[in-house]
Amino acid sequence: MPSNREARPRVLSSSFKCLQLLTTLSEQMIPMSLGTLSELTGQPKGTVHQQLRTLIEAGYVVQNSGGSYQVSLLTIGLGSAALEQERIGSRVAAGIAALAARSGETASLSVLANPDEIFLLYRVSTDSSLLTVLAPGSRMPAGSSASGRVLRAFSVSDDEPQADASVIEIRQRGFAVSADEFLIGMTTIAVPVKLPGVGLAALSLAAPTVRFEQDKLLTLLTRSRVL
Repeated sequence: MPSNREARPRVLSSSFKCLQLLTTLSEQMIPMSLGTLSELTGQPKGTVHQQLRTLIEAGYVVQNSGGSYQVSLLTIGLGSAALEQERIGSRVAAGIAALAARSGETASLSVLANPDEIFLLYRVSTDSSLLTVLAPGSRMPAGSSASGRVLRAFSVSDDEPQADASVIEIRQRGFAVSADEFLIGMTTIAVPVKLPGVGLAALSLAAPTVRFEQDKLLTLLTRSRVL
């Protein structure tokens, strides 16, 4: 009988580390220096430099005039292909854009990246003054976001240990609100939706707290058709 060690698939560690570096670089919203990337990954500068040269040669990373590194526009194709293959591509993008236009606020679609973070699939704002560092592909703490709370709440059943009073309340009312938490001055409301090939996702609208209208935005969310 094979051991667990023998049963594990073999992976190319060098390729795996390159992909990890690409992920680290993509999670940063600004170009990163070699030294910073070395600190973030916990790898020696020489190793990181070799990985960067490999990714540059492959076309997925570029080095700007200041010497820092950033992901290239080629990565957009990968993301678009992934969304289309999961059947959540152009139709969903159009639905998110329409929701943003109808509400006049920022509309987003997110999924759980892991128990502690959410991953933004789409984010559309009609007000350029409200654009933040958050963009499609960004990650946010699940615990301090309305989308994260919705995703957590609807990922467990009422009788599971994780289903505390707040989780049950969100499940009963069907939405979650986050005010002045992840982004000071902004309030977000989110509802759960089902996406083909993906499953549970969170659809949200965010507005400056001073003009946040919960009933209006909740009505738009519940009537929205993102598919």
